[in-house]
Amino acid sequence: MSIMLDKGLLDEFSNQHLKVIINNRWQGLNPQYAEVFLHKLETVYHTYLSVFPAQCAQLDLLWDLRKVGAITFENAIRAMNVLVGDMSKRFDKAYKPPKLFISHAQADSIIVKKFVSLLERIGIKSEHLFCSSIDGYDVPQGAGDIYDYLRNEMTNDGLFVIMMLSKNYYASKVCLNEMGASWVKQAAYQVILLPGFDYSKIKGVIRPTEMCFRLDDSVHRAYDMNELKERILKHLGLPTIDSTQWERKRDEFFSEIDAQPKV
Repeated sequence: MSIMLDKGLLDEFSNQHLKVIINNRWQGLNPQYAEVFLHKLETVYHTYLSVFPAQCAQLDLLWDLRKVGAITFENAIRAMNVLVGDMSKRFDKAYKPPKLFISHAQADSIIVKKFVSLLERIGIKSEHLFCSSIDGYDVPQGAGDIYDYLRNEMTNDGLFVIMMLSKNYYASKVCLNEMGASWVKQAAYQVILLPGFDYSKIKGVIRPTEMCFRLDDSVHRAYDMNELKERILKHLGLPTIDSTQWERKRDEFFSEIDAQPKV
């Protein structure tokens, strides 16, 4: 499960612990407070390790050096405060929250838009999703070259890629590049076969037996879509929704898809 982070814990650790120690010129920690401080330090370490691995390693090293007397307590705390302050300043640029990426062919945008509308029913917002063919979820104005933006999106370690396969998908070099990039970075993914596209037509790095379902499979698609919904909510850390409402919207989506010409 991915977890949405912010820099609040960093600022709290600096303001309520490190700076207090520095300002009061403490030369050590009393036993009761030491337990609290170490718990906060460990929490900061584990919370931000994936975003700031080098800085977290330095925090751990500073504490170890203090324990063996290689550095004074005061210098260790001051160095920690500098590190934590730097992490806080760089957080907004360094951290990429968990996100959905819908890989699809532009020619299939009608079906994709209906799918995005279904996702909106479970609480998906612009910060949760990138979909190049949908206004508000696409490349923002002023973001520069679209391919540079796409490459940057694909570097997100918290990416969940939904590949919507069709003959149009395999005719698109961009789509095939997205498929390959997802496989290389071992991103979480789901494959959805659009109506008229069968498992036997799947090529490339995707295996037909893994994380795949057909939108025109009236027997299994409801169960598969329910599973996908739960995976998405868990990945993004979103609350569950009322099952009755979800099933109604899901079935409305299926009815709309069944009315579309096969691709």
